[in-house]
Amino acid sequence: MNIACVTAHPDDAEILCAGTMIKYIQKGHHVTFIIATNGEVGSPTLPNEEIAQIRYEEAKEGARIVGAELIWLGIPDEFLFNNNLAIFLKTFSCISNTIFNLLYSKLMISN
Repeated sequence: MNIACVTAHPDDAEILCAGTMIKYIQKGHHVTFIIATNGEVGSPTLPNEEIAQIRYEEAKEGARIVGAELIWLGIPDEFLFNNNLAIFLKTFSCISNTIFNLLYSKLMISN
């Protein structure tokens, strides 16, 4: 079975569902983390570009530790749902392509 865990922010997948995903992976299933935003406002002291790079590296390491594939959309924080057609299309395209590639699979969206 293929499972996609779709989250808005870096570290959401690890915090909300990593334990469950590890159980699936241990049973031989394939897990993909899809992270929408880049985490650039995740620090009160670091510049946005620097913290976004740190959050990306953390997401790669988190996915590696869990054993999941990572798809990083890199959408700027706070702009996921701002009625921007380009951002909507990027998000929709990634998720729909992933779903298409995981056809006949189980899609798990963190809640």
